[in-house]
Amino acid sequence: MNTEEIAEVFKYPGTYLDRDGALGRNAYNMVINKFGDRLYNGLVETETAHLRTIAIKVEESQGEGFLRELKLRWENHNKSMQMVRDILMVTPCSLSCGHKICRM
Repeated sequence: MNTEEIAEVFKYPGTYLDRDGALGRNAYNMVINKFGDRLYNGLVETETAHLRTIAIKVEESQGEGFLRELKLRWENHNKSMQMVRDILMVTPCSLSCGHKICRM
């Protein structure tokens, strides 16, 4: 699972389909092969870059369109995060939480 795949989920929220389950399978394999920290760090970097882009776009929409833009971006963000959550649900948390990253 690479950052480009995660970025696609953020780019097209609600429309990106992991038809063959490749993203979940790749995430699972990364965790099983003890690359959970790489998966986590890649997700954090990708999400941070995406949120910075969103912040700039929301900031640019001054005036009457501000709240409309903010609401749209928030809804898209929530859809994206739900999709990422669903993809990562297949990873075994007992293996991916070794570095005190995951709290349940």
